[in-house]
Amino acid sequence: MDITLTELKRNPGKYIDAANSEPIYITKNGKRVAKLTGTNAERVAKMETIFGIIPHDVDLKKSKLERLHDKGSL
Repeated sequence: MDITLTELKRNPGKYIDAANSEPIYITKNGKRVAKLTGTNAERVAKMETIFGIIPHDVDLKKSKLERLHDKGSL
């Protein structure tokens, strides 16, 4: 989301709350000058991407052992 510096000054709480779910880009004279993000917004998005592709029934220990076994047979 892009907002002006003036808009941020008028409603800081609104944009601080919004930064928890998406990055807020602050513009000045039509150019992006800053980025406001929640403390974990980017980490959460990355983790959702990673965990979204791993099936729930995967046994991570078993997968690791299978990888190590396959690697040893090369």
